[in-house]
Amino acid sequence: MPGIRWLLIILAVVIIGSGLCGCAEERTARETLAAPSPMIEKKQKAPSAPVPVESKPVSVPTPASPTITEGVAVTPPVCKEESTSKGCYNLRPAGKKADGKSCGRCEPQSLPYARCRSGIMSCRNGWGNSPITWFACEKKNHNNTDEPLPGSVLILGIDRGHGMPTGHVAYVEEVIPVGPSSYRLILSHTNYDRRCSLETRIETIYHRDTMTLDVLTGAWKSWGRQLKVAGFILG
Repeated sequence: MPGIRWLLIILAVVIIGSGLCGCAEERTARETLAAPSPMIEKKQKAPSAPVPVESKPVSVPTPASPTITEGVAVTPPVCKEESTSKGCYNLRPAGKKADGKSCGRCEPQSLPYARCRSGIMSCRNGWGNSPITWFACEKKNHNNTDEPLPGSVLILGIDRGHGMPTGHVAYVEEVIPVGPSSYRLILSHTNYDRRCSLETRIETIYHRDTMTLDVLTGAWKSWGRQLKVAGFILG
C-alpha cells in the first residue's frame, strides 16, 4: 500500500530530524557551560582620603623648681649639730667634732636674739658687731635713750670681771616705774652663760640716775648688782 509506505517514511524523517536537532541543542548547551567565563573588568574605587584625627596637646611635666630654704644656718662639715635653730626661741648648742670637742658657736647669741624679739635690724655691722659697737652705731643715728621703753633693747656695758668684755644685750618686756628715777624692768635674754641658754621675764631694777642695773631673779641674782648700763636702743 503506497499510501501507508509514504506515511511511514515521513514519520521516520520527522523522528530522525528531531533527534538531530536535540543533539545539536545539547552540544551547544554543553559547549556554552564549558567555555570560560568572560572577564568582567571591575572598576576599582578611588582610595578615600584619610579622616583627619584631632591631635590633643601632650602635657609635658615641668621640672619642679628647687626649693630654697631661707634663714637656716649652715654649719661647717666638721661639726655635727645637736639641733637646728629657727626663730627667736629655739636654741642650737655649739656643734661637736668627731672627737667630742666643741666647735662653732651656739645660736642665737644675745644680740641676734634681741634683734629678733625687737625687730630692730639697723646698724648691722657683720659678725664683728657686739653689744657695745651696736649701741655706738645707734647712738650716732640718735636711736638711743637712757629711759627704758617696752620693746626696746637694754645694752649692758663692758664688765670683764663677769665675763662680758663686749657688754651684753637683753630685750625689755615690761617697764614699771618704782621711784623718781628707778624702774622695775622685766627682761629676757640668751647666752648669759656662754651656752646660749635662754632666760625669760627676769626681774631687775634699773637706776636711771646712776645708769646701773640690779638683777633680782634668775641666774645672775647672786652677783648681778650695780651692773653698768650703756643705754637703750629704740625700735
